[in-house]
Amino acid sequence: DSSTSRGLGDVYKRQVLIYKLEYERAWATVGSALKNARIPVEDLDRTAQIYYIYYDPSRVYKEEPGFFSRLFSKEEDVQALDDTYRYKILLQTAEDATGVTDVRVTIQDKNGNPADALISEGLLRVIKESST
Repeated sequence: DSSTSRGLGDVYKRQVLIYKLEYERAWATVGSALKNARIPVEDLDRTAQIYYIYYDPSRVYKEEPGFFSRLFSKEEDVQALDDTYRYKILLQTAEDATGVTDVRVTIQDKNGNPADALISEGLLRVIKESST
């Protein structure tokens, strides 16, 4: 939503989603977006500000299914997912040029390196579009 996020940007050649929110609200917003998009979360570390997720760019991510779809469908087993698609979503607070503090969301590969630009852009777009 335009009142809370500034959208996708390229800060220092890294894809980033910027939220004009306090950290706690941004953390909750990202968590809710992952759930809404049905992106499997393997683990999270609030202290380190990281969500550990699986993201397959060839898969279509969409809003939660309706009641009956949830009733008759099975949750994805994160242990069964391909390690190739394991990523980290990192949230960091930063101060912009005007002194306003915001939260920057970036994507890392499973080893903690910046993820491929196309992966980052796609995943950040899904998070932004699924934010409530």
